[in-house]
Amino acid sequence: MTRSSVVLLAAAVVAVLLFAPAPLAPTRGAVASHAGSAQCFLGGGPASDGVISPGEYGETFFDGVTKILANFHCDASPERLLHVGLVSPWSGWVGLLVQAAEPMDGYANEVRLAYAPNEGGLRVQDAYRSIAEPTATADVLLGGRGDVLNVSTGSDGPARVFEFAIPLRSSDPYDSYLESEGPFYFAFEYSADLVDLDSGATALSSTSFVVEGVTLTGTWSAVEMAIVPPAAPPEAAQILLDLRDARGFPVPSAQLEVFVQTAFGFYEAGPVYTNEQGVASASFAPRDEGDYLIGAAYTGGYGLLASVAWQTLHVSSEFAGNPDAASLVGLRPVESLIVVIILGVWATYGYAFFVTHQSLRTQRPKAETRAEGPLAWRRR
Repeated sequence: MTRSSVVLLAAAVVAVLLFAPAPLAPTRGAVASHAGSAQCFLGGGPASDGVISPGEYGETFFDGVTKILANFHCDASPERLLHVGLVSPWSGWVGLLVQAAEPMDGYANEVRLAYAPNEGGLRVQDAYRSIAEPTATADVLLGGRGDVLNVSTGSDGPARVFEFAIPLRSSDPYDSYLESEGPFYFAFEYSADLVDLDSGATALSSTSFVVEGVTLTGTWSAVEMAIVPPAAPPEAAQILLDLRDARGFPVPSAQLEVFVQTAFGFYEAGPVYTNEQGVASASFAPRDEGDYLIGAAYTGGYGLLASVAWQTLHVSSEFAGNPDAASLVGLRPVESLIVVIILGVWATYGYAFFVTHQSLRTQRPKAETRAEGPLAWRRR
């Protein structure tokens, strides 16, 4: 092999290592920015308008069981309001339970919210329940009052956003009164498709949070998603992901959870890991026609808060996928950049392989031939 062939081969190897769409494994594991418990930082109250803006909340927590992204912030008012912003992929109601008293006595303040545009719009219930029991009783039926404040709702793509505030030091005996800084019990719950606030929960997931009077330690992150639809089932759709920090810089070697909502629950299509450009990809092969809700979540780490992105993939016999998503013209700038980067990476790899292969063929030493007979000396 000649020197030029070695150089071309080395260049091809370097191109693959530097620009491959995703590394085989992360260089380091992603760790949540909070130490075990979600943090509720004291500060000014967020605007409750159904839209969650970058940096609006001091803490962002993604729950892998319910697939709900929760944003938290506390204020320094006498009632110490807990400001909450929930991003839910479910069409049914979503709920939050917060420890009612300290020490923990097994009871919780429960807030349930639903959006039913054809049945009166936004629904809210402030209730009191035993954690051991599946049902709750509304505060007003027990002699208390409804203390869910500043309620609003909006949409974030196919996901539903709920913003509200509840007091952590309430004078209502059927709400929470928490004097210390925690940790306190709280839980998420949801109904997959029922908006009746008295219906049973599909699932419940609990964790803890603490109230912090220190400066915010995590910064905003954003997951962008673009879907290249399949030609027809059961071919695979390509899910292209991009993770950026608050300054717009890529986040490399980060773990992203990818999941697809099916008739039997969420199918885990990840995790995947971002490359040096903050880009990752996954695939999903739908078995049947229909609409598939696809989500990608970053659970936080490296001083960054959690974030999630949702999109709907439509698969039909006439056309598979979203026409806007199938064209770079219909994508947002970041999504278009993801597609261009990944296509460019594979084009570079293919070109480098082709050039290397051609070089090795053209520069291969020719076999020496010798003629026999009286004219052999003329051919040497």
